[in-house]
Amino acid sequence: MIAKKIGDRRTEGVALAGLGSAYNFMGKYEETIDYYQQWLAKARETGEPWAEGAALCNLGAIFIKLEQYSEAIELFHSSLKIFRTIGDSSAEAEVLKQLTQLYQNSRYKL
Repeated sequence: MIAKKIGDRRTEGVALAGLGSAYNFMGKYEETIDYYQQWLAKARETGEPWAEGAALCNLGAIFIKLEQYSEAIELFHSSLKIFRTIGDSSAEAEVLKQLTQLYQNSRYKL
């Protein structure tokens, strides 16, 4: 990636997110997880809480597809905490929507 070569860590994070989304679209969830985890690490490295929250939320959505509900819930709760801390009510609402859908549309029981 060019961003990596020139040391633009934020753009590198955006590229990793995009690659993860592309693999998600293709149904290649293991690759999706790999890229989203790299994005999460980059967000933490660069101190970008919004990107960290978004990466966690996106990972949670993938774990739902893999029917790994406990992991998804943990990721969503971590994401929710970040979005509440930074005061992003729109992102908070999206995470709450994901959690609601998980509980309503699955056989998952607490």
